[in-house]
Amino acid sequence: IVFIFKSAGQYSEACRKGADKANTDLAAKGIKVEYFAPEKAENGKQVEYINQMVAQKVDAIVISPNDAAAIVPALKKASEAGVKVYTWDSDSPNSPRQFYVAAADDVKIGVDIADSLAKDISGKGKVVIMSGGRAAANLNLHVKGVEEGLKKYPGITLVTPYVYNEEDQNKAVDMAKSAFQKDPDIVGFAGVNSQAPPGIGEAVTQMGKVGKVKVWGLALPSATKQYL
Repeated sequence: IVFIFKSAGQYSEACRKGADKANTDLAAKGIKVEYFAPEKAENGKQVEYINQMVAQKVDAIVISPNDAAAIVPALKKASEAGVKVYTWDSDSPNSPRQFYVAAADDVKIGVDIADSLAKDISGKGKVVIMSGGRAAANLNLHVKGVEEGLKKYPGITLVTPYVYNEEDQNKAVDMAKSAFQKDPDIVGFAGVNSQAPPGIGEAVTQMGKVGKVKVWGLALPSATKQYL
């Protein structure tokens, strides 16, 4: 059973630990579990992994796609070769995957972020949404949830276009700083991928906006504790 994640990094390492534990726990049953994640969120690298696994005749591939549509041909090829295909974390609904394992309600996550942020900025001001990959199904559902959640707060204005850090925390820092430079009136950020909140937190720190700008989002405590 092979797991393929979006990219290496914070959340990926937590998933890797789970795969390693499964490999140990299932070894006695003759099951081997492997885990792969490209250094960067690249569709081509995920396709490359899939093709390699098909050539190695693995039994199952479980993938969190960077691009829900772009990954479909490779997953069809795997399925036609007899490999069982599944998705987790992020879905590819038009692929031949047997089912999708969702760890949470992806839209509700966004709504919760929106409600928390709105409360923190007293329901008014300019807000930026930062996501990871533009075509990641789960992240787009998070964004949808933020949009839906903020509809309840007429005093909040969403700054467009939204910002996409491509699962790169350094880009998250640079993009948040750029957003501040373009619009100094920004009072809040909603970050829907794990690189966003710590990246925004670093930008807030560097730009001298601690206490003036509120940041809510989805990330690991270990990555955000210094900014909290």
